[in-house]
Amino acid sequence: MKPVGRTFVALARLAALAGLAAAGTWSFRVAAADQKARLVTVQGLEQAIAWSPRQSLNYVRLSALLSDADPKRAAELLQSAVVLNYLDSRSWIDLALRRELNGNLLSAERDLLRAAEVDRQYLPRWSLANYYFRHSDNARFWPWAQRAATMVYDDPRPLFRLCDEVDGNQNLIERLALRNPDLRTGYLNYVLAKNRSELIPAVAHRILTDGRESDVPALLAACDRLLELPMVDQALQLWNGLAKARLISYSPLSLADGGAITNGDFASELTSHGFDWHAPDVGGVSVVREDSAGGIRLIFTGSQPEACSPLSQFIAVQGNTHYELEYRYNTSGIANGAGLTWNVDYADVKGAPTTLAAIPSNEMGNPRVFSFGTPAGCHLMRLMLAYRRAPGTTRIEGRMVLRQVRLRRAR
Repeated sequence: MKPVGRTFVALARLAALAGLAAAGTWSFRVAAADQKARLVTVQGLEQAIAWSPRQSLNYVRLSALLSDADPKRAAELLQSAVVLNYLDSRSWIDLALRRELNGNLLSAERDLLRAAEVDRQYLPRWSLANYYFRHSDNARFWPWAQRAATMVYDDPRPLFRLCDEVDGNQNLIERLALRNPDLRTGYLNYVLAKNRSELIPAVAHRILTDGRESDVPALLAACDRLLELPMVDQALQLWNGLAKARLISYSPLSLADGGAITNGDFASELTSHGFDWHAPDVGGVSVVREDSAGGIRLIFTGSQPEACSPLSQFIAVQGNTHYELEYRYNTSGIANGAGLTWNVDYADVKGAPTTLAAIPSNEMGNPRVFSFGTPAGCHLMRLMLAYRRAPGTTRIEGRMVLRQVRLRRAR
């Protein structure tokens, strides 16, 4: 090999060795910096930044440690972090909050907008909605709240609460253009938890249009709340909507006709919701369906409360109308005058006295009828099979099997 060639090769080798040495030195410095950063102390992080000044995360960590002791330097460290990593949306948000606290609102807003520019997820949008809420800028609040709603990935209730703080009269399904069916159902649950009675009908009917079986529990809970209020027309519309969509196994009811009992032969399992039979858990009383042909068995063990109502149903009726309740049943071990009664409460008429009718012993299964009249203005009654221990008697032990319950207008 010629001398020139040997010289060139030697220089190349030296250059390669120098490059390896530089790379090795850099790797060593990065490794040392990482080791210092793991200490998570002010001194350790400062040394890490000195060893590896382009690691943005160390600036963020040090800023968090100095947040209270030296807020000015903490802000400067965050500024360095976003210079090194423009896509670090969390640091943009933290920097914006510090600037807002210092009264530098234009810079704070700019930083939040940059965070939303580089990160189209929930947090930047939520942060902007909060910023505009704090500064009473409703015109900018609602677009960012709507954008945040499209990216909710966890609990949506904080967003709903924030929107209610801005305007509590808004139906957020419409105001936020909620397109996610699960989010819409979450809003219904939120409205129910807040007892926002004026919003329940519209929100529930919007969810009903989705026609999802998974929404039925929330819709039945809405129907229950409407009956408790009582908002009879709205409860009936929701119940009938569920029936027409075949989301429940019952036929629609008509308030105009009045007096229709749901599941009167107990052929379907009791749901304890809406206009179906309600069978609350009463200690000492078991309520079970007889068989697929229908009927319900109530067993009183003698340990039940002295007064209880193990079975009831809301019924849409007309006011100032006479009705007859016909029921087929038989009893075993229950004497006459033992305290079993049918109670009729007029749920939407304040002060109306309850109608009571004793249920006599009936081992032969003969049908019985009792009559009553609804007060003027009544559209909702609650029929209850009730027990109250009669004075001078012990609590009953026995059973009652209801085969059928019918309600009709008196002829």
